[in-house]
Amino acid sequence: MKIGAEADIIISEDRKFVFKRRIRKSYRDLKLDEQIRKLRTKKEVNLLELCREYKIPVPRVWLEDKFTLKSEFIDGENLDDFIREGNEDKIKRILGKCAFFIAKMHNNNVVHGDLTASNIIVYIEDKEEVPYFIDFGFGQKTYRVEEKAMDIHNFVKSFNATFPLLGECSCFFEGKYLENLESDEAKKIRNRLDKIRGRGRYLKK
Repeated sequence: MKIGAEADIIISEDRKFVFKRRIRKSYRDLKLDEQIRKLRTKKEVNLLELCREYKIPVPRVWLEDKFTLKSEFIDGENLDDFIREGNEDKIKRILGKCAFFIAKMHNNNVVHGDLTASNIIVYIEDKEEVPYFIDFGFGQKTYRVEEKAMDIHNFVKSFNATFPLLGECSCFFEGKYLENLESDEAKKIRNRLDKIRGRGRYLKK
């Protein structure tokens, strides 16, 4: 069992399912708290179901009760660990796949909201590495370029912080992501990324 700030995560004894139950926040009004937890749980289920419709690798998911979602357990390796154990070719291969599916996500106006290597599981399927995306608790359906750009900014920022010697790989990821977008959308997101990074540099001064 894993206790988080927003939810408790429980893996079934047979390791077939994962249960994510949003926990009560004592500082919120009881009725408001129940409404928020219910809406966020339903929204996460809907986003995961949308991703499956778009052929993006995510776990199958069910609404267990109004505060709990049940998903299939993906018996793979966290992307962080996969990268630590891999050579540059292997790392670029999996990052290229991640970039392809994230672009597909964004092309369909789904934003993950907490896109880091810790929320990607590498599963071996027919001897091929497949990145499965998990934990859409902060995700949303949106057309806004800002949110899409923030997904990429957060992924690259966390990647570079964890793997400071692999900057070339994060640049490779970002390039592949932009390649898989429509040209107009790629231009908008590239420009927004520049603005986001400019804001970060300004705050550091």
